[in-house]
Amino acid sequence: EDTDDDNDTIPDVIDLCEFTTLGSLTTDLDGCDDDQRDSDGDLIVDSQDVCPGTPPEFTMYVNAEGCADIDGDGIFSNVDSCPDSPERWTIDSDGCAITQKPIQWSSGPYSASAFGTVADFSFPTTTGSYSIRNEWTGNHTHLFIFNYKSSSYMTNLWSQDVGVFLAGVPDNTIVTFGSFDSDYSSDIQGMENRVQNWLGNQDEAVRDSWNGRIHYMDQRASSSSGSLGQIINEWSAFYYGIDRFQRWRQIGSLLDWSQGVSCCYRLHYIANEPQMWNSEFTTQLRPEDPGITTVDVWAGERHSGGWGAGYSSYMNATLPEGITMELFDTLEVHHEHRCTDRRDRYGIDDDGDGSTDRYGGCHEWDRLQRVSLCDNTTSNSCGTEVVRYITTYGREGQWTTDISPYLFMFLEGGDRRFKYSGAEGGNLVITLMFSSWDEDDSRPVRGELAFNIDGTKFNSNYNNESTSDRRHDVDTNTWHSVSIVAAITGHGFGQDPNNCAEFCNHEHRYSMNGYDVTEDHPMAGNSSVNSDQQGCRKTTGEGTVANQFGSWPYGRAGWCAGLDVKLWSHDITHWINPTGTNELFYQGLFDGAQYQETSTNPYIVGTVWIVYEHNTTNQNSGAFNSVDSSVENRGMITANPDLTDYAALRA
Repeated sequence: EDTDDDNDTIPDVIDLCEFTTLGSLTTDLDGCDDDQRDSDGDLIVDSQDVCPGTPPEFTMYVNAEGCADIDGDGIFSNVDSCPDSPERWTIDSDGCAITQKPIQWSSGPYSASAFGTVADFSFPTTTGSYSIRNEWTGNHTHLFIFNYKSSSYMTNLWSQDVGVFLAGVPDNTIVTFGSFDSDYSSDIQGMENRVQNWLGNQDEAVRDSWNGRIHYMDQRASSSSGSLGQIINEWSAFYYGIDRFQRWRQIGSLLDWSQGVSCCYRLHYIANEPQMWNSEFTTQLRPEDPGITTVDVWAGERHSGGWGAGYSSYMNATLPEGITMELFDTLEVHHEHRCTDRRDRYGIDDDGDGSTDRYGGCHEWDRLQRVSLCDNTTSNSCGTEVVRYITTYGREGQWTTDISPYLFMFLEGGDRRFKYSGAEGGNLVITLMFSSWDEDDSRPVRGELAFNIDGTKFNSNYNNESTSDRRHDVDTNTWHSVSIVAAITGHGFGQDPNNCAEFCNHEHRYSMNGYDVTEDHPMAGNSSVNSDQQGCRKTTGEGTVANQFGSWPYGRAGWCAGLDVKLWSHDITHWINPTGTNELFYQGLFDGAQYQETSTNPYIVGTVWIVYEHNTTNQNSGAFNSVDSSVENRGMITANPDLTDYAALRA
């Protein structure tokens, strides 16, 4: 009897593959060769599988060659170390964007200061010991929270619901609890019991997510050595942080401004910080993406500021040549507004009497700042706003702003002049970032400033066409696309019943040829819906600076303190009548109707452009000339720089 029918040296009783090719050199112990075996289970035999080793969770998505690219980054899943790569980032040979790579431990130089590089330190815990160097992953942030019974402030924070705090902490944050008290063990044991009680009421996924991410320091915090001991001695604070870049970070103010200045400090506000750090991580790395062409405009130079009007800085920069500029489909602006000593705002007592004589660190108020284009490289006439920011209350900020619709302003390339205006001083980092992601070959090639709303009062006279331009003729030529692009913010409150225009949902309606669209600001509220008093706090993961020293949490109309102003865009290509009149009509409304209040305090700051795009295969149909764009914009936080109006804005 023949016990090996296919003569592959594997007995028939254990041979899983009949009729193996005679003499095959790839036969395994199961009697299968590459023409029969499917090692990764993707239904493509190994001899025809271009991508062997596809992970089991992706085998159902493979193509006829046995390959799957789940995240569309051009790297097949069998060798993709990062199967969830973000869009519009350069992907390396491992299938990863730089934001997906861990930050390697830095060998220094080290500094016990804000944004200083953290040196190694260690401390005993209730389960062993902890060394920041040994535990460093490059993917985690760290929080340290210390009780101190002699401080009623910290005792109140420590006693608050720790579950609310933990529920807001990102899943890449490691938390350490400790105490400055001599009976520190009692403090941390009590905290550990509360944490375990909270975890016991969570589902398994939440409990598992916290494995290894909570530590309890088994010594007095004041006994800490190394870098942690140095920062405690330097700051004398109750809580500290380390971001993903291995930098010491302050936590800011935990005052819940939505309840007034004499009310409440919140333990769970500490969780706002690592949310912000995660947002900053991508912002900080964006200029480092190898697919982006960067142009440094400001690289740390000081912008002087002060109370009142007229604070402007100017800088020239060289863009790529026009032939290169035409290749880009994306323009982003990276901005860091850095403070003196890189510290939060702090008081200085010069004469030792226990009272603050002056302040150091960051600026005080939430001011409107602008980056604008100048008419030419020697002119200080710079009326074309390209980015708008609202500065923080007493903290640093950094943002990446996508202004791709404004690419038409930069098509000529070469030397350009920029103006930075606003009353809050700081060291500026401003980088233009040009890139192309080949999503299509359409580019903005022309723009018209349809409506320049330079501090127009938001009241019953806002839509009066005898005093304000509210109509614009849209070009009827054939374009790939035509869009409305707007940057609109509302300011002023406390002097009309609806707290307009900062804390009311003013609506901006555009209509043409039977079509209409409205941009509104729902978190600011209207006559029937209250404003969201935590609206801006909920956006710390989107770039809003957390834990500011002013009324930052409130939802506002078109802006948050400590955030860039995002462009609003709407495609109106299908609105256009190619053989008729195309008159765009604009109105500012409240509750869908003309605003009836007569106060002269609320006002709107806005630019509304009509942006035309052509395919790159077509000839550009217009060159942008900043001289024709608008009147000179006033480079101040408010369009009305009177001190009385400005002070009223700050309640």
